[in-house]
Amino acid sequence: MDTGTIKQIDLFRSVDPSTVETIAAPSFLQNFPSNVVLARQGVPADFLFVLMDGMVEIRTEIAERQHTLGILEPTSVLMADAVVTDDIVLAECRTIAVSRLVMIPAAIVRWAMERDAVFCRRLLSITAETSRTYMRQLNGQKLRNGIERLAAWALDEWKVQGEGEAFEMRHSKRVLANLLGMTPENLSRTLAGLEDSGLRFSGRRVEVWNPDRLRSIADLDPLIDRSVRG
Repeated sequence: MDTGTIKQIDLFRSVDPSTVETIAAPSFLQNFPSNVVLARQGVPADFLFVLMDGMVEIRTEIAERQHTLGILEPTSVLMADAVVTDDIVLAECRTIAVSRLVMIPAAIVRWAMERDAVFCRRLLSITAETSRTYMRQLNGQKLRNGIERLAAWALDEWKVQGEGEAFEMRHSKRVLANLLGMTPENLSRTLAGLEDSGLRFSGRRVEVWNPDRLRSIADLDPLIDRSVRG
């Protein structure tokens, strides 16, 4: 693929042009429809993915039990941990919207890490931030009950989408339930419990009319919530 696309990616900021050219040569840009599995659990990582457009769910499934670790948006880097360690993928990556991704062969990523200190630091920084995001998600699940988690998620999405009277849920309720560590049935009961507190779901439309009340319920914390960070 052309180096112009690669250079747009934050991962390659200030990286030596010769390294960028070497990485770009075997890499390519691919469009995917929704509901395509990019990488499966338990197999080696063949590519480092960079999400340019769309949305990807990071999900684990063991013995028919599912859990969503996170929802990634542009320009997230996928599977850096497995690529860097040359190990198996621990969580499935699946598109949940029409998506466009740069696919970089894992071997060339490891080659560049050994030869370009700037690239290595950039990849390490991105991998560390991904780890911190998952830690915040885990803290929210372990330290909050269901109604607190739902209120915090709604405030986060509400802020990202402009703090209007309503926002559009960008993925299914199944994905939301997995993300919040709930069953679909528990999610439905929790939704009903928040209707008198400023939050109502109508299909994928989510109405927010009392954010102060939702903040009180969620008890937001900058160590967990994107909506109160920075």
